[in-house]
Amino acid sequence: MLLIDRWLLVVLAGALGAAVGSFLNVIILRTRLGESSVRGRSRCPHCGRDLSWLELIPVASFAWLRGRCRHCRKHISWQYPIVEGLTAAAFIGVVLAQPLTLLTLLSWIVASCLLIIAVYDFRWALLPDGFTLSLAIVGLVSALVGGLPPLEVLLGGLAGAGFFGLQYVLSKKRWVGSGDILLGGALGLLLGWRMLGLALFLAYFIGALVASVLLLLKRQHASASIPFGPYLAIGGYLAWVWGTAIMNWYALHVYFY
Repeated sequence: MLLIDRWLLVVLAGALGAAVGSFLNVIILRTRLGESSVRGRSRCPHCGRDLSWLELIPVASFAWLRGRCRHCRKHISWQYPIVEGLTAAAFIGVVLAQPLTLLTLLSWIVASCLLIIAVYDFRWALLPDGFTLSLAIVGLVSALVGGLPPLEVLLGGLAGAGFFGLQYVLSKKRWVGSGDILLGGALGLLLGWRMLGLALFLAYFIGALVASVLLLLKRQHASASIPFGPYLAIGGYLAWVWGTAIMNWYALHVYFY
């Protein structure tokens, strides 16, 4: 019975995540267009026609319509099902790693903020301050609810902002942008200074791995700049949800090897 309840919770978390992911797409695209995210019905980005509820079912509608608008038949961006699927996976990851408490809800909000930041920076190489400030606020609340000492949270925020701020100054804005400073501070408030180090390590490791693969496949030039926000978001999510498990695994299998 407990196993059935566990799988039911996973399914419900995935369904909720997919639905939230659909709304995240609205926020991302309307923010880019300078429109309100809460007013007006969803519509086709090509012909502007309002979408029916059958066209708004996360992932399933995209598959049913074969990635095309039902009216004008133009292609719909793959961003829609990808963000919906990633949000579902992120929500499931939270319920697998944490007991169902108030912190679960906060973790889902954190994951949503990180996804918005990652997708927006990936597509347009920009980190809107509104997104990052939202992460900082919910991250601060989540850290305190999760039991992190206030001093550790404060030091984490200063360390995260200082880490990228120093690079910003030393490189004369070439290595990182001002948005990275704010994002680093937000992650520090969420994780505290101890777990922030893990998030940064994961971000740089994953970023280097992806860049190496792209270079080997000749999909990217060595001198091309890469938005770092997506990797910071991935590292932040992994450190927040799975950080303790990752550190325990490292201590058991690597440190004492």
